[in-house]
Amino acid sequence: MTPQSSFDLIVIGAGPGGYVCAFRAAQLGLKVALVEKRATLGGTCLNVGCIPSKALLASSEHYAFAKGHASEHGIKIDGVSLDVAAMLKKKDGIVQKLTGGVAALAKARKVTVFTGEARFISATEISLAGNTGAPSASLTAKNIVIATGSAPVELPFLKFDGTTILSSTEALTLPSVPKTLAVVGGGAIHGGTEIGAVMVTYFRHRCGKCGRRDGRLLRKRRADRDDMALGGEDVAGCMRVGEGVVIKEQVEILECLR
Repeated sequence: MTPQSSFDLIVIGAGPGGYVCAFRAAQLGLKVALVEKRATLGGTCLNVGCIPSKALLASSEHYAFAKGHASEHGIKIDGVSLDVAAMLKKKDGIVQKLTGGVAALAKARKVTVFTGEARFISATEISLAGNTGAPSASLTAKNIVIATGSAPVELPFLKFDGTTILSSTEALTLPSVPKTLAVVGGGAIHGGTEIGAVMVTYFRHRCGKCGRRDGRLLRKRRADRDDMALGGEDVAGCMRVGEGVVIKEQVEILECLR
């Protein structure tokens, strides 16, 4: 038997939607449980989405300024180079600080946090599964909010392999800047637009972007760059060529070494 706890409200998912809901309910006097399968709170946004991608974008802006624009302000900097490991460490530090802050807020508001994957037993009861998949606890509440957020989605012909075809999560931990890069999708949640901006706008590497509406977003970001191919059609397929991938759109083909 797993231990059972009763609450007024259970919130499944500790992203910006989930934890704000839980905190407000607690402020209104409800006994609240917040369930998150990650070891840290904050959801996609704080852990592997908006925050880390913006951290990398900010670091790349500093690099671009030091390398190409500081002299315009009378600041001479010799030997500017890129240290990707240090950049990633800075990004990780920002993520750790913000997720830790959310945990502190949960404690201050007396929100009970559970780590595990929630599974519905009934309309008023869930079980929690830990890393082993075995039930670790049972929670009940009259009201349950599902705030499970978003996750990267594979295309049938573009399966994530962690080396050549990456999800946005893996792209945020690249140990070096790839020679070429194709970004499929330009949404803000998983940083597709910002990842492309980091690689192209500041590191001046070739990048292709595929998918409807992407072009408009990136043209707003930097209209004066000529080293980015902007697609406006759906991706139709792909094939592996040597160490890279060739992505076929409805109107053109983008070749990406990695």
